[in-house]
Amino acid sequence: MCLARDNLIFLQRWFDKFPQYRHTVLFITGESYSGNYVPQLAKLMIQFNENHKLFNLKGVALGNPVLEFSTDFNSRAEYFWSHGLISETGDGTASVDLNPSDKRSSFESGILSLKRSYRR
Repeated sequence: MCLARDNLIFLQRWFDKFPQYRHTVLFITGESYSGNYVPQLAKLMIQFNENHKLFNLKGVALGNPVLEFSTDFNSRAEYFWSHGLISETGDGTASVDLNPSDKRSSFESGILSLKRSYRR
């Protein structure tokens, strides 16, 4: 929440310096890791507005957000399979080489397994 707090302070000071924009409709947008930052900032802005009514926040938009690493990265094989980018083998599994979070944890534990079998 430190980054969200820093951004909130920046916005407060920006609106102090440019008061003509205080009533302008505001949307917060972001992509990738801002899937964490944007909601945190929006929450702080809403809480701040309960007492000060500074922000005219109308919404947030996230493009391809990282929301939770293990869910996001572990869902890639299913996504690729459902879009025809990989196919199943005869036994109903697909052996793919695209699970970064598993590779990282395997590497850190000293066991490096680059292939993982996925079942539908």
